[in-house]
Amino acid sequence: MYDGEKCFQRLARVVAEPVWVVSADGHLVYGNPRWHALTAITEGQSFPPAFLTLVHPDDRQQWVLTWQNAVRTHSPYAIERRVRSAQNGAYLCQMERAQPVADSQGHVVEWVLTATTSSDENEHLIAGLRHSLASKGEALIKVAHEMRGPLAPIASAIKLLERRGSDPVCVEDARALIGRQVTQLARLVEDLLDLGRLGHHQFAVRKEPTDLRQVVAAAVETVQPIVTARCHHLTTTAPAQTAITNGDAGRLTQVLVNLLINAAKFTEPGGRISVSLEPVGAAFAVKVRDTGIGISKEMLPRIFDEYVCLERGVGPGLGLGLAVAAEIAQLHDGTLTAHSQGVGTGSEFVLTVPALRSLS
Repeated sequence: MYDGEKCFQRLARVVAEPVWVVSADGHLVYGNPRWHALTAITEGQSFPPAFLTLVHPDDRQQWVLTWQNAVRTHSPYAIERRVRSAQNGAYLCQMERAQPVADSQGHVVEWVLTATTSSDENEHLIAGLRHSLASKGEALIKVAHEMRGPLAPIASAIKLLERRGSDPVCVEDARALIGRQVTQLARLVEDLLDLGRLGHHQFAVRKEPTDLRQVVAAAVETVQPIVTARCHHLTTTAPAQTAITNGDAGRLTQVLVNLLINAAKFTEPGGRISVSLEPVGAAFAVKVRDTGIGISKEMLPRIFDEYVCLERGVGPGLGLGLAVAAEIAQLHDGTLTAHSQGVGTGSEFVLTVPALRSLS
């Protein structure tokens, strides 16, 4: 055995994955310890027939075609296939790679092959990717479904106008209906746009000294129609003195509007909603409480994930509002947290942002 071959075998023995060498006529010349443990195929055996019995039946045809093409064209290859372990009979998914070795005249004299088994980390990454792709598919279906909701009443209103456009009462009812549905559509689209901007780091936050009392008042004024329509009792508590933070008033109002709309949607008619603004150490906390349906223990850890929606809500939603709201809180160096004792116990959302120590 020449020195180069000894060096190769010493190296192959310490490799954790299977390494084997096949002669030009298709016999196993060498296998490292991992190869023998995996296949129990010994030197001198005819490689393709012995190995083929270990390859998963669904992968055999493709493996044979790949091997034959490589031998015919003297080309390296890489193929993913499953092989049965001689130790426990379980199939392992591996990436097999083969490289031809030629002599000084260019004739292939042997093949060096390796197989890399998918690690737990890789399997986890692959599973995560598959889940992500599946989630995106489900999200697209949800987007289409939610968009169809407002479109159907709009189409009905247009048909009504075509038939009874001369009736002032009919025109006013249709106008109001279309207005409501367009507002819902605009909110859905804005949620999607905001999520896209966040994903591409294009979300605009323009910070300046902002009085959180005014932010709370603006949010309450925005949601008052839905609160009134559902006959909720809404109370607001805020300190007498200013509560200044360095923030984007519009974006912070967006967070509170989202929390208040959710409180109204997920609280049975006639329920109670409260908004309180209070100092907490070197920060301010805005708490939105309701007597609504609450959040299950299983759902609570996922409440700020994208496309996660609670059941039994009123009106459309993609489950993006809370995800966007949480990102806005982070962009203000703050937090957004959710609390609930379970289904039927109501919920509380707390937006915490740093207090502005100096206006200079």
